[in-house]
Amino acid sequence: MKKGIICIFISVVLIATIIPVTSHITKNTLRDKTEEIQSSGTTTTWMKIIGGDDSDSGFSVQQTSDGGYIFTGDTHSYAVGGDDVWLVKTDTIGNEVWNKTFSISNNSKDIERGTDILQTSDNGYIIITDIGLIRTDENGNELWRKNLTNDGSSMCLTDDECYVIAGYNFTGNCLWIVKVDTDGNEVWEKNYGPIRFDGCSIKQTTDHGFITVGWNCIVKTDENGEKEWNITFAVGTWCMDVVQSNDGNYTVIGWKGAWAHNNTGWFLRIDAKGQILSIKNYPRFFTGYVLNKCVQTPEGGYLITGEADSELKNWGHLHFRLLVLKTDGKGNVLRRNTFGGGEHLECGLDIQETSDGGYIVLGSTNRYGPRNTDAWLIKTDSNGNVPFVYRFLSLFRN
Repeated sequence: MKKGIICIFISVVLIATIIPVTSHITKNTLRDKTEEIQSSGTTTTWMKIIGGDDSDSGFSVQQTSDGGYIFTGDTHSYAVGGDDVWLVKTDTIGNEVWNKTFSISNNSKDIERGTDILQTSDNGYIIITDIGLIRTDENGNELWRKNLTNDGSSMCLTDDECYVIAGYNFTGNCLWIVKVDTDGNEVWEKNYGPIRFDGCSIKQTTDHGFITVGWNCIVKTDENGEKEWNITFAVGTWCMDVVQSNDGNYTVIGWKGAWAHNNTGWFLRIDAKGQILSIKNYPRFFTGYVLNKCVQTPEGGYLITGEADSELKNWGHLHFRLLVLKTDGKGNVLRRNTFGGGEHLECGLDIQETSDGGYIVLGSTNRYGPRNTDAWLIKTDSNGNVPFVYRFLSLFRN
């Protein structure tokens, strides 16, 4: 018995010594949601789970001008109808400052969500939802909303201070892109039939045009939305995000396979004219990767977030861990970090660089019950890491 107690004491001491002396750690619990913070040097790392008593999800996150964070998604916990558009502002260490919901139809069966968000020049916010735009002030109070003719998924700010939105035209069964001004008024609208995919990600390019990806296709347009070229892949290939790299070429990430299991993550490099330069696959035996969002690092590599299938358990039931991959400029994996215990469904949905050289990851977790999904904010260092102690302890927070 004494030997067992001594071993436990030694283990605790060893774990404690992993934390640098300069670190500052706090822990706060609100409705069983956890916060873990460490400051080391100029980069602060922390993990925060945000949500109510029902299911809530985040889809897009941005760092705000005051150093905090804003994210949008959908909420059932605070909804008027079924699931309403959700907007959450946090401080610099992930503490909730305010929480807003926006109901479009008030129908108890409707699922309404914010799919992308940007901060405006006056420190307010503009949110793209399933069917339109919502503009708020800096405190999340609604200023106006605009209906769109189609379903928007992704949005980017243009160099002339307008917004370009990519989505799907259900009537035409094709990719749809629209440009609006700062008041949400349409500038131009384009449909790209027979390209049948949703615009999962759109970015403005250095030649003032746009590149968008989704499902099994990539489309490059000029500044007026006129198509210049497109690439189409076989069914079962999913293009989820695109960035223009420092060398002027494009990097596309996504995955191949079915929704359920044994997916292969993939990393594609193409030049400015749409010629494929290289393809990198990330297969896993009996499990798989789903890659959702990426950002280029200052040294020319990438940080990618998504999900990594855990082992099959309980006669075929899958579990997922939130994934952060760090690669070089060619897609070679340098680091692989997973978050969560593999006993839940956890995934990364967005990632952005922060002002201190770290990264903010927005994901989801249902570790508090199968009907209680929550938003998960993870602030990492420049390599996509948080202290091992936090990742270890998070396995047991149920």
